[in-house]
Amino acid sequence: MHPSQMCCINSPKQDVVNNSIKDLIYHYDILNAMGLTDFNIIIHVGGVYGNKLDAMKRFISIFNSLPVSLRNHILLENDDKSYTISDIMEISKETGVSVVFDYHHHVCNNDGTELDLEAIFATCGVGRVPKIHLSSPKSVEAFRSHSDVIDFDYCKDFFEKYKGLEFDVMIEAKDKDLAVDRFIEDYRREIY
Repeated sequence: MHPSQMCCINSPKQDVVNNSIKDLIYHYDILNAMGLTDFNIIIHVGGVYGNKLDAMKRFISIFNSLPVSLRNHILLENDDKSYTISDIMEISKETGVSVVFDYHHHVCNNDGTELDLEAIFATCGVGRVPKIHLSSPKSVEAFRSHSDVIDFDYCKDFFEKYKGLEFDVMIEAKDKDLAVDRFIEDYRREIY
């Protein structure tokens, strides 16, 4: 599950933090009630609130105070505006949170650091298949928005470079199943 953008445990407002924690517990309780044991709740760090370093420290402190049973199911994803994959890896070092790499967010927002996908995947630990999120831009004007399908040319170099690694791909596209089917066809034709 991927709680909404309103889930910001690093907010300087305590009521937002409290509601965000309630939201995470709600998602955890639903998945747990379904009898699932191997599930993920994917979140973003949240806002910068005028001081990115303080916001990251606040996230780390609050995350580390969450119940271990909840923390074990949370994965942290880089975003397209505020927190790069390098920022997420720093937070992971302090919290042990597993990292989900979002390719399109990385294209939109990165600090030029060399991408180390193996290090990112190592945060997932033993027995958990790493995952990435994949979308492509809707247009040049709406670059950060998700397209209806995946433009394989947009991500072909990435998949060519990392074809030896095992990971799951979650497609984020408006056409849902049609986008997945098209991506599989493109991948098989171009890479596999």
